[in-house]
Amino acid sequence: MPTGEPLALYLLHVEHTLQQPCDLDTFQSPFGTNGHLERVPVLHAFGAMRDGTRCCVHIHNVFPYCYVEYRGALDELAVQAYTKRLARALNAAFATSLPPSLVQPQHQYIAAIHLCKAKLFYGYHDRWSYFLKISYTNPALRMRLFTFLEQGRAMHTFQPYEAHVQYHLQWMLDYKVFGCDWVFFEHAISLPRSTSCRVEVHAQAHDILNRRVNHASDSQASQSSFQDDPVVPSLRALWKQYRERRAQYDMGPPPSLTGERSVDASDRAWDATSRMLCQWEDRVRQAPAGPASPPPLDAHVPVAYDTVELFHETRPSTAHVETCSSSTLTPSSLVVPSTPSMNSSAPISTPRPRIKSRRATSSLFLFHAPPLSCAELDQTWSQYNLLPIEYQTCHYTSTADVPRHHGFSTALDGLEAFRGRSPRLSRAVGRIPRWQWAHAPPSHAQVSAWLAPERGTQPMILATPNSQESGPSEKKYLSTLCIEVLVHTQGDHVPNPQHDPISCIAYTWMEEADNSATGYVYSSGVLLVSEEHVKLALPILTVPSERALLDTLISLVRSWDPDILAGYDLSRSSWGLLANRAQAAHGIDMAQELGRMYGAKDYCGRSVLNVWRLMSTHIALSQYTLEHVVLHVLHERSPVYSWATTATWMQSRQATDRERALSYALRRVKYCALLLAKTEVLLRTAEFARMYGVDFFSVLSRGSQFRVESVVLRITKPRSFMLPSPSRAQVGRQNAPECIPLVMEPLANMYHSPVIVLDFQSLYPSIMMAYNICYSTCLGRITPFKGTYKLGFTDYTPDEHTLRALRDDVYLLPNGLAFVKPHIREGVLPRMLREVLSARVMTKHTLRVMHMHRGMQKRLQAQQLALKLLANVTYGYCGATFSGRMPCVEIADSIVQAGRETLEHAMSLVERTPEWGAELVYGDTDSLFVHVPGRSKNDAFRIGREIAERVSALHPAPVLLRLEKVYQPSLLVSKKRYAGYRFDSPQQARAVLDVKGLEMIRRDGHAVQRRLQEACIRLLFETRDLSAVKRYCQRQWTKLYAGQISPHLLIISRQVRLVYASQASLPPGAVVAMRQHRLFGLAPHDGERVPYLIVHGAPASKLQDLAIAPSELSTYPLHMEYYVQRTILPVLDRILGLVGVNVYAWHDAMPRTGNTRASWSLAPSCHVCGYNGPDDICVDCLRNPETSMYRATCALYAAEARQLGLYSIATTVQSL
Repeated sequence: MPTGEPLALYLLHVEHTLQQPCDLDTFQSPFGTNGHLERVPVLHAFGAMRDGTRCCVHIHNVFPYCYVEYRGALDELAVQAYTKRLARALNAAFATSLPPSLVQPQHQYIAAIHLCKAKLFYGYHDRWSYFLKISYTNPALRMRLFTFLEQGRAMHTFQPYEAHVQYHLQWMLDYKVFGCDWVFFEHAISLPRSTSCRVEVHAQAHDILNRRVNHASDSQASQSSFQDDPVVPSLRALWKQYRERRAQYDMGPPPSLTGERSVDASDRAWDATSRMLCQWEDRVRQAPAGPASPPPLDAHVPVAYDTVELFHETRPSTAHVETCSSSTLTPSSLVVPSTPSMNSSAPISTPRPRIKSRRATSSLFLFHAPPLSCAELDQTWSQYNLLPIEYQTCHYTSTADVPRHHGFSTALDGLEAFRGRSPRLSRAVGRIPRWQWAHAPPSHAQVSAWLAPERGTQPMILATPNSQESGPSEKKYLSTLCIEVLVHTQGDHVPNPQHDPISCIAYTWMEEADNSATGYVYSSGVLLVSEEHVKLALPILTVPSERALLDTLISLVRSWDPDILAGYDLSRSSWGLLANRAQAAHGIDMAQELGRMYGAKDYCGRSVLNVWRLMSTHIALSQYTLEHVVLHVLHERSPVYSWATTATWMQSRQATDRERALSYALRRVKYCALLLAKTEVLLRTAEFARMYGVDFFSVLSRGSQFRVESVVLRITKPRSFMLPSPSRAQVGRQNAPECIPLVMEPLANMYHSPVIVLDFQSLYPSIMMAYNICYSTCLGRITPFKGTYKLGFTDYTPDEHTLRALRDDVYLLPNGLAFVKPHIREGVLPRMLREVLSARVMTKHTLRVMHMHRGMQKRLQAQQLALKLLANVTYGYCGATFSGRMPCVEIADSIVQAGRETLEHAMSLVERTPEWGAELVYGDTDSLFVHVPGRSKNDAFRIGREIAERVSALHPAPVLLRLEKVYQPSLLVSKKRYAGYRFDSPQQARAVLDVKGLEMIRRDGHAVQRRLQEACIRLLFETRDLSAVKRYCQRQWTKLYAGQISPHLLIISRQVRLVYASQASLPPGAVVAMRQHRLFGLAPHDGERVPYLIVHGAPASKLQDLAIAPSELSTYPLHMEYYVQRTILPVLDRILGLVGVNVYAWHDAMPRTGNTRASWSLAPSCHVCGYNGPDDICVDCLRNPETSMYRATCALYAAEARQLGLYSIATTVQSL
């Protein structure tokens, strides 16, 4: 690093330890001995430098903290005396609560207490409040300190503020540090090493240059400032990159988020607006008097955000530092503009000869009245009570299938006889015509001759360059080491770390390539325990013993210094099994040895990833074994061998057996790395970390509220807002939610005419933006509830001065809450959402333009997904009434009720507009399903656009109703369960089957259930032939009873828990998992999907007694009656019952030979056509030998094709 150049660190991981102070710990504590503290926290930031070298920066003078409100006298002596008493009380509380072995005499747990001022965020407050910032020495005491303050164990009861924010996040917020982004240090020095990183330096907190970047934080910024200087810090780099791309690639502006809208939110009338206006006037008159003016010392009290500088020995001047862009965009190729093609040119006139005609003489003829034209016919539909289009309904093509008591006619409807029109006389001049042959069409040669003069004027067609090169993108500097372990097991049991030694370790090193289009760079090998050298065609390193194997792995990890340690199943075959074996057999703490810091625990400085857990959150599958995931993600089949098989191979004297086992382990560990690359988990997590401002591992381990709060705090801290930290008891004492979303019970039916689906775009975020809904803009209830104006977990009552000043500048929401208008104060949440959604629109616009740059596309896709998730979970942050970090049930009710009335008004408009001829059939939270009987697909899209425009025009921006799709035909089953053939545009020729909530897309059933339901829906949509559906269903049921369906299609997979309330009523999957644990030691993971089958058992057996693992199937027959009658028939009945079909009657009508259902079997049938009869070949097949031979040949060909497919699969697996 050149002298004077700042140190740049690409932050990947953050840890902290408690250490004795060194020369860099310059903070003088007023409570320590001679100003010094015995132990201070030190942050350890791990990452990479610009050349890829791994680096660790130890950061000093950063203390965890929280706030409490100060209500005492604002006098210097009074404040000092109060802080000393509070510090002594907290130190005493810590000393009495900790175990005696951890308490040291004169030990100080409180580092400092500073007076500061801020504005309360929970409710509208326009005056400063005073707080004491309590900085303490041990981040592990955060919850203990929160309990002391909340329970009054130090002086009296306090309401803690920002006590729920963790130490690492506090540092990242205060110093504007983002995960997977660059941190710049002005000065750094070297001290004695304590990590295995190649570069290790120490720095003080005030050396971080990121904090010195000044940005505007004006709450009244206009729409244009979203792009120039957004208040969400992570979006600044996005807009800067967009401006560079726009200038470089000549990109147009992104679409507007709000569009042109003249409706103001104040003009929006709710159902109870008049009543609420009267109540608001009464509230203003009854408001209490305001507080006195601030004391003189107020001007000398720093705001909370500036108290960070109090811990620095010298306060560096604030400088304007250029924001470091995440990547520098340079074009890899020039984009050639497209030219008009031959198809888009103007039509060329074709010369044609004229037909000569002679002068005609006059005659008199009598004609009948001419037929009606199309326009005249369209005007007669209403006269005959007919629809413009009569779609074919469901019917039976075989009269034998029609049930006796069907309830409606199944005959095809016909038209009434048309009476015609009376003949009339008409005079025409002319004579009887003569017919003559017309001229023949021109030949190819003639056309070529005509086009010859035009060829010279046509532009040449330039081929669009099919560039596969990646666009500019930033390297993530993430390196990953995956391992897979082979163990000498005892029999079929899973490895036991206490007894089973490790025979080999297969590893794959994975690092992102410099060019992101090429993906990752891989390097694989094997560490083998063998006393002699092994000569195999594999990268093998032999070691003499298991202890040497562990030491070699530790050396490799320290040498390569990976950021991530990954394994597909950590506890069964990877790092967890390795650590347990090392501790049990050799007393080695692998979590400490494999960490980056000497002596630290829990893999300090590295992230440990359980890949199957990641796969379960990113892709929806019925099972998550490695082989199953590889088949669906990588589309490769791979064999699976038991632990006993691999142990036998490893102990074999033959080289081929050992090579087979080692190749198997290598293949598994390579698949683990390939899955991480294919699913883009690491890339997506890195972009999420940068967008949310948290570290890499917190994206995977923390929930959505943590992400929202990180973004919110980055906006509130520079504005000096103070966020409260409610306890679990305070959250539980909130009022119960009063409002629920509108979810209608649909008019269950099959609709043959188009059904228009309209959706409010981001309804809840749009409501928050349109009406300025936020904690900091809320004026509370208009009327008291049980005598108090309760807001969330607090009682909030604005003073008289505030209410009178804001009398006409409020929005009244339908649940009785008032919010100030944006020109008074723009809410933090609305501003954040507006910027996030605007940035997402910009990112999606860039995605469409930069479609040829694969590397950039991956990154942009991850960014827009991060923005989408952030916008979608912001409402949940307000409405999390059970585990919320800062919930407010009244604000959540405001959003829900406003969205509900918005949806109801849209429904009312649709139903009272007769020219559309529409009927509402379903509504769900933010969606409308509108049926337009007798209309065409194009009419449906036209009507849908008109509805969207009319409804959107009635609401303030950015509330927008958009036409999402058109279903034709469709099935509405119940709430959140429907299916239809989807059309996204009028030009779409082929529909796509779209299904929501039905079993065919759920994972808790089996494959036969899903396939059978999908086939019936498609048959119903495409043919409307109930006879065809009946024949198909009976044919499949016959195959099931005959055992002609593969058992793997009947496997059911359900999630299991580790703890159940009652062992007597365990689900079948849990019973199978417990049996596997008892027999083979295979303990299930919490949330793991366990596969099982249902077999025949004793009469009156419980379902859990009939469940077995798929590996036990060879000794039991499958319970086909359970599969058909309990899992298949109910599923089909929900669908076909809408068209009047009794599926159970179809099932009962199947041929059977026994008196009971348990004895049902196949009746004799024809081997050619399958007709039920007494002969092997029926009479019809004997009479048509050619047709019979053709059918038999086709069946033989299909059987041979299946055999060849199975042979190909078997040979492929054998070669692996």
